[in-house]
Amino acid sequence: MLKNNILKLLVIGLMLAMSLTILTGCGKKEENNNQNENTSNTASDNNQTTKKELSRGKWEDKVYTNEFADLKFTLPDGWTRSTDEEIAETMQLGEEVLKNENLYISEISKLNVVYDMMAKNASTGGNVIVMMEKNAGTAKDYADSLKTQLEKVTQMNYTIGDITEAKIGDNAYTVVAAKASVSGATVFQSYYLRDEGDYVVAVLVTETSQDNLDKIVKCFE
Repeated sequence: MLKNNILKLLVIGLMLAMSLTILTGCGKKEENNNQNENTSNTASDNNQTTKKELSRGKWEDKVYTNEFADLKFTLPDGWTRSTDEEIAETMQLGEEVLKNENLYISEISKLNVVYDMMAKNASTGGNVIVMMEKNAGTAKDYADSLKTQLEKVTQMNYTIGDITEAKIGDNAYTVVAAKASVSGATVFQSYYLRDEGDYVVAVLVTETSQDNLDKIVKCFE
């Protein structure tokens, strides 16, 4: 049993790392393809709407809130959130950047991918990530590219569902659901994607069963 649990944790860790690489790759590709289009439309967009400024989410006890992403997440029992140090390391930033709001805004404006929240369940290997990617095309473009890239993965047996839509709180998301198996272990992933200004807001949930995954998604509002 212990061996199987460790295997599942290792598999999920591998899948998560691979998924983040795929997502980042999608964003970079879209940025190259759409850079001129985004630049030409900037003035028009600014005249039509006032875009929200990207901001960092805040934790109060077990509740995470991000005003830019319009998300709230209540940390379930048995889960732990990543520290500022761990998130800063993921983005290759100094931890002090996350503690200084002005410095944070300045530094993340230079990044294509911003990791805002990470949480995990050590007993199941479940993971949750909230991230924002700049210049990634629309959420639908992002989902199409993600599905195509996942279908090309050969290291594990991926089953990709149809691209659907679902709501978190008051917002509609484009959803890519996937299931993967390797070495006898099966894990489930869902990618929730939504346009917000110049970014795609992405919520990634990974769990060892669809039931567990659905329960974690319900922790968002």
